[in-house]
Amino acid sequence: MFKKSQLILLGLVALLVLYIVFGEREHMSMNKDSSKNWDVPELSSTPDITPEGADIDAMKARLKALESAVAELKTKVQK
Repeated sequence: MFKKSQLILLGLVALLVLYIVFGEREHMSMNKDSSKNWDVPELSSTPDITPEGADIDAMKARLKALESAVAELKTKVQK
């Protein structure tokens, strides 16, 4: 009635369908706490300043000081 290769293919399709139906059921369970997303870490309202962040803040302050010095020099040159 069926060839051996057709039976093997039918068995593989049946296994795939069973895997999709029963394997994905874990993700659809209602027992999980849906109010929290466990994949995303919580962001605090006051983030810790990292050494890189402190360096960036120092560079920004230095840049502002240099810009003000350039503006002063421009006004001195124009006088």
